[in-house]
Amino acid sequence: MLKHLLHSVLILLFMLNSNISHSQSNISAKESQIRKNMMANPELVKKLVKEILDSNEKLPDTTSANMYIYYGFAQNLLNSPDSAIYYYKKSLPFTEEYPKSRAKAYLNLGVSYRKLTQYDTSIRYLKQSEALNNLNNRTGLGMVYGEIASVYNQQVKPEKAIEYLLKAIDLIKDSNKPANLNPLKQRLAGTYMGTQNYAFAADIYADVLAYFKASDQKNYFVTLVNYGQCLYFLKNYPKAKTALNEALPGLKKFNDLEATGMALSWLGAIAFKERNFVEGENYYDKALNILYEKKSYSSHSILLQYLTDLNKSAKYDKASKVIAYSERQLKGQSSNAEIKINLERQKAFTHQQNDEKDKSILSLQKVIVFKDSINTAGNKAMLNKLQAQYQNELQREKNISLSKNNKLLALKIKNETQQKIILIGLFGAALCIIIGGYLLYRFKRRLEKEKLKSITIKNELIAQQYQNEQESNKLLKKSLIEKQTDLVAGAMRLAEVQENINDMLTVVNKEDIVNADFLTKKLETLIKQEDYWEAFEKKFSEAHPNFKRNMSEAYPALNKTDLFFATLLKLKLPYKEIGRLLSISSESVVKRKYRLKKKMFIEDEEEFDKILSEL
Repeated sequence: MLKHLLHSVLILLFMLNSNISHSQSNISAKESQIRKNMMANPELVKKLVKEILDSNEKLPDTTSANMYIYYGFAQNLLNSPDSAIYYYKKSLPFTEEYPKSRAKAYLNLGVSYRKLTQYDTSIRYLKQSEALNNLNNRTGLGMVYGEIASVYNQQVKPEKAIEYLLKAIDLIKDSNKPANLNPLKQRLAGTYMGTQNYAFAADIYADVLAYFKASDQKNYFVTLVNYGQCLYFLKNYPKAKTALNEALPGLKKFNDLEATGMALSWLGAIAFKERNFVEGENYYDKALNILYEKKSYSSHSILLQYLTDLNKSAKYDKASKVIAYSERQLKGQSSNAEIKINLERQKAFTHQQNDEKDKSILSLQKVIVFKDSINTAGNKAMLNKLQAQYQNELQREKNISLSKNNKLLALKIKNETQQKIILIGLFGAALCIIIGGYLLYRFKRRLEKEKLKSITIKNELIAQQYQNEQESNKLLKKSLIEKQTDLVAGAMRLAEVQENINDMLTVVNKEDIVNADFLTKKLETLIKQEDYWEAFEKKFSEAHPNFKRNMSEAYPALNKTDLFFATLLKLKLPYKEIGRLLSISSESVVKRKYRLKKKMFIEDEEEFDKILSEL
């Protein structure tokens, strides 16, 4: 007995373990799919994360934390940083005992706050992530430094941005992980573009574009915009337009409105260079409307570019309208002081050309105020030093790459003979594949013929079954008609019996002395009659088994007398015959029918007949 019980317990434990293993395997498969589709399909990622979180399974804390971080990352890709922050913070309670997961959550919070231009908060979270990482996790630390560099880039502090990017690249370059290294190179290119080193920036962008196109679609489209901007400054307008126009559909797919606005603005700048002013204004207006709506940190720089192009093209009236509109849209928005200085200079020039002296003076006064608030001395030497450091490092790596290419060329020459032998082998293999394919084709054709024959037989069986059903339906219909005929005949006999009874009652009421013999004979005759009422009820139930029950359910207010009266009406008996059955006049039948319709809340005669027929 004990042995049997132990055996049952072991089986139960095995089944529970199998179920748990299957559940964990399913979650692991979904998590793998999430990582695979993160950059290419953020909507699918959100769907998969919700499926895991909504499951009834008890998830490990690390899995729960990862799910919320994945969901936040997808929201960031879809340009919803507020929503991303919400989900990143939801991951934090699950990471208290897991520093690596917590560092990842802080890193992503820093990215989202940077997108919202809340730079101090962004730096605070990134520094917390830095503290949780260490030199043993060089990749994690490098990613943190890269994001800190992005914050300084947006604050137009290129010297600090390059300092952190070089640290990041130094930490990550030996990891042989392009997914981490290429985004850092992309940011470095952006920093060089900010220092007007456009040729070097364009080279770096061209280097990373091939990688992003294959593995990170969103970064590919964003990088195309930056690359197009570099090409614009290098005066390669056709190539710049190609890059920007290729970027626009992809940015729309990922709902990246800010990058879309930037792409449109550079298309506008190119149109002005090509003297297509109407097209240029359209591009610029669309771009600024998008950036104003997003409260983008780029709004001031794009406005400066637009006003500069309008003033150079002597479009002073249009420039004045753009200024008036922008002052309403940019009220309360902060920007880099140097951009503000140049923006006010362009405004002053526009107002001067439109003979608006007071407005021009006001703009020039703002220029003086902004100049007093910044001090850019001493930064250029540091910046040039950092640029030179990276350029020398890049050149050294290119030399190493060239040496490797020479070795590969020697190997290529050596392997040419082997390749010829391989080609002959491939040709033989191809011939075998063709012959095998032909034989397979013949086999499939034979299978298809047998399948077609089977389908034909099956169709014939279906047709025969259908014919049998049709004949069965005809027999049922014929039986129903016969029962209906019996019912009507029975009802007529009942009417005759009822009329005989009524006749006797009339005789009794008219004669003072009842003829006993006469009445006896009449009653004996009626007694010998079959119980027509009972027979009538039975035959009606056979012909219409559900009529009374359906009437009662549909119209609960009807009593037994009403239901009996409805059965007579369903048989479509003349009012005279119904009257004979019920010992009432035809007029009384009409009145009773009216009262029945009222109880059923029906006024229309056709509707009433239809209900009796269908129930």
